[in-house]
Parts: sequence; C-alpha cells; structure tokens
Amino acid sequence: MTSAAVSLVSKILHANIRRSRHIENEPTMDQEPSTKEKWRLIFKIWVINTLCGPLLFIFGFLFLDGNFKHLQEYAKTHYHYFLPLNRFFEAFNRVSISDPLQEEFYFRWPIWIIAVLIYKVGRKIEYCNLQFFLTWIPAIVLNTIWVSSHLTSGKSYYFIFPALFFTGLTWTWLTIKTRQPWPSIVAHGLANTTIYILAQLLKIIGLI
Repeated sequence: MTSAAVSLVSKILHANIRRSRHIENEPTMDQEPSTKEKWRLIFKIWVINTLCGPLLFIFGFLFLDGNFKHLQEYAKTHYHYFLPLNRFFEAFNRVSISDPLQEEFYFRWPIWIIAVLIYKVGRKIEYCNLQFFLTWIPAIVLNTIWVSSHLTSGKSYYFIFPALFFTGLTWTWLTIKTRQPWPSIVAHGLANTTIYILAQLLKIIGLI
C-alpha cells in the first residue's frame, strides 16, 4: 500500500514537472516578434497608413478649416516632397532618412525605452493593469506633441491633424509591439517615400 502511494505521488510530481516545462517553453503574448514578423508588421502598417491616411487627410481638409490656399502654403514648408526626380537622392536623404531618424528619436524612442523597462519589470506591472497606462499615456502625449510640431503656423494647418495623429499612433504601436526602435524608423521612412512618389505622380498627370 505504501509503495503504491509513493508511486502515485512520484507520477504526479513528474507530470507537474513536465507540465511546468511545457508552459515555460510556450510562446507568450509578450514574446518579442521575430525579425521576419517585424518586417511583416512594418508592411501591414504601411498598407494601413496608405489606405487610411488619404481618407483621414480628406476628412480633415473638409471639416477642419482646410482650403487650397492653406494646402499650397503647407506644401511650401515641406518642399522636399516636391523636388524633381533628378534630385531624388536629396529628397530621399531628407524625407526618408534624416526626418524619420530625428523625429523617431525624440517622439518614439522614449516609448521604446518605457516598453522595454515595463517588460523587464515583468508580471507585477501586468497583474496590476498598469502596463497599458504606463505605456500609452506618455505615447499619446508624445504623439500629440509630434503632430503639433507639423502644424507650423497654427490653426490654418489643423486639417492635417487626423492623418498625422493616426499614422503616428501606428508607428508608436509598432514600437511597443516589437520593443525595438528600428521598425518605426523604417515604417516612417517608407511612408514618407510613398508620399514623395505620390507627389511625383500627381505632378506628372498635372494635378499639382
């Protein structure tokens, strides 16, 4: 009887050990995505912004005091997007490399640091439901400041707020999701390059 009880307890212990090892090896929601998955996320964010950005821009233009005069004035302050193709490398260096690096450093890298620190702290933060607030409250504040920095001359340019705020949040989400700074830089540069190419196409067909 005693040997049977010992055998049963031994089996239970071995089963619990195997189960705990299995759980430890399972991927979790907080597990950092692989490099391949990060590139997939970058592509998804690019598609979302390419589809939603123009719609939000039109919405802002129609309902937030936008007019063609203001649009022309704003375009002049961002002339690099309209440089001719024979100055492509100059435009690319500015809109696809320099601007994304600088802006991500000031407005998304602090969120990257916060996200990494919260992940390092571990389950105590997650259990207290503070992870979301500690990450996204400063993220939204910094994103709003980033958008405001594009409004150059006050209310005349508020029509760009919805599109910029949305795209900025997608890059912030990318930073938090990947816990790496480079995906948002790539996504930002890709978006700016897309805008430059679109501007060139509009020039070719005579719309601008």
